[in-house]
Amino acid sequence: VNVRVISASWGSTARSRALEDVIRKAYDEGILFVAAAGNASTDNDQTPHYPSSYNLGNMVSVAALNRNDQLASFSNYGAKSVNVAAPGEEILSTWLEHGFSEKKGTSMATPFVAGVAVLILSQNPKMSVDDLRAKLLKSVDPIDSLKGKVSSGGRINAAKAVGAE
Repeated sequence: VNVRVISASWGSTARSRALEDVIRKAYDEGILFVAAAGNASTDNDQTPHYPSSYNLGNMVSVAALNRNDQLASFSNYGAKSVNVAAPGEEILSTWLEHGFSEKKGTSMATPFVAGVAVLILSQNPKMSVDDLRAKLLKSVDPIDSLKGKVSSGGRINAAKAVGAE
């Protein structure tokens, strides 16, 4: 199976060496690991949230935005350890028993970023994980309120990522 991107909409403050080793192995296999930054309104630079706080070359940590492009009130952030933001409030999602429900969280934002990574790969399937991560993080719309909150300073932009803008 040709897996190139993992979308991880989960996490905790408990560090796991075994999990870190598995994500590092994924890096060795050319797999990007996109992880939710967490929903405790905390600075991950000070209080790490895992797996999003592992400092690995294939890690992309995702914060959540509200409809006004502001960091969602619940979203974790980190000028060094959180990389990018994506919509994470009022997200219509599939739900139990063939239903739909409006949800919020960095778990809702993470799949947007993983999806953009896959769009990039659709144009260049052999792209290295390092180049993929770099291109993904360069394809943001700068948002003033995200300066000092996420390392890229912006919100993911799919059109920029695939050269449509």
